[in-house]
Amino acid sequence: MQEKTSCVETTARSSGLKISHSKSKVMKINTTLNSDVRVDGKSVENVTDFKYIGSYLTVDSKRNREISARIVMASIAFYKLNNIILEVEKEYERHKVEIVHISCTICFTVSLRDTKN
Repeated sequence: MQEKTSCVETTARSSGLKISHSKSKVMKINTTLNSDVRVDGKSVENVTDFKYIGSYLTVDSKRNREISARIVMASIAFYKLNNIILEVEKEYERHKVEIVHISCTICFTVSLRDTKN
């Protein structure tokens, strides 16, 4: 693993890029090697899980944390959508009352004219 990391680091340097050891992490899956991976001569942190492009990855490949996170995100989205729906319903009711009020006013005006004649 160190060999591949060194190769990436060399290629990055030749392009004017630098790999940060403090921002990099290593997760070892299905290996018994305990050697440290180094970037710029400094050890990179070993982790048992991390989030990559919105998905949780773990050493044991279990998806419990991923499923829980997605359920929470769906609940939050539903709650926000529900608030929007309630606001739309309130606005609809308000306009419906205005339409009924206008209709009643028109009917009442016509009725008063009819009674005067």
